Amino acid sequence: EDLQTGLGMEFKRDRKNRTMTISQGGYLRKVIRKYGLDNLRPCTTPYVPGANYSRTLASDDPEEPLNKKEYPYLSLLMSVAHLVRFTRPELTFVLNLLRQFQVNPSKDHWNALLRVCGYLRKYPDESIMLGKGGCPLEVYYDASLADHTDGHSTGSMVIRMFGTPIYVMGRKMGLKEKGKASTGTTKSEAKAASLAAEQIDIITNYIKEIGFDNPQDLWNTQLYNGLATDRQLLIDNDIHPGLKHIPFYGDNRAVVGACQGTQSDFGIASVAGQVAHLRESCELGDILPAWVSDMDNIADIGTKTLNGPAFHRHRQIIS
Repeated sequence: EDLQTGLGMEFKRDRKNRTMTISQGGYLRKVIRKYGLDNLRPCTTPYVPGANYSRTLASDDPEEPLNKKEYPYLSLLMSVAHLVRFTRPELTFVLNLLRQFQVNPSKDHWNALLRVCGYLRKYPDESIMLGKGGCPLEVYYDASLADHTDGHSTGSMVIRMFGTPIYVMGRKMGLKEKGKASTGTTKSEAKAASLAAEQIDIITNYIKEIGFDNPQDLWNTQLYNGLATDRQLLIDNDIHPGLKHIPFYGDNRAVVGACQGTQSDFGIASVAGQVAHLRESCELGDILPAWVSDMDNIADIGTKTLNGPAFHRHRQIIS
């Protein structure tokens, strides 16, 4: 008998098309009831487009933080995190943003969290699909300028296997991992690309360890998945056996060109180490850097608050 529920998730299997969808609508409804949010107004986006939440909005009186019983910020945040971890990757950015204020949140942060819950209440049964096809492995990365009040850039990446997101990141890039805050978009993008290259190395090594180094029956091509091919610069579609020539999409032409060795490193000399790592991965045939437009770069959803149409366009693809 097919598994239908488990760990707060619902599973629907389509044997004919060899796919499975996973959702958490039941778990979400329990959370809504638990926190008394039944009358919360549904929202079409999880944030106000362009909103910028910062520590300056923290509780006005640090000596008297929000009452945890009246405003269970951390508890509700962790309930939302459970959803994001398994079935709602489109909320990765806003979740990591609100996590920064869990020690001393203000009412503004609480209202921002309620906005996320309003979005979930509007779309409770959104799901992710396993086995929907597409490229065996593909990487999207993006970054914002250091435009937050704390001076950090936000890096984002989405790694998909046969169309299913298996790794999603959208968070600040700290000093200890990639040096000082970037003062230009190109530098931020180079740092984000380096992080993405490191993560795909980890994933491919894991795949090799479990015995799928060269599965010719499944892993015989690395192609763009066909979305928006009128705008996409198509990459080499030859057959590449094994875990090689993984599409590596970014929307900054300078970084893509520097990785390929077709463009000067001028302007990103301060991140020469990251560029050298990317160029080495490219020369070894591990990744295949390619430019993608902002409209098609699904990692954009993890770098900033987007307007409604842009958010939902990326949400539909990432899920």
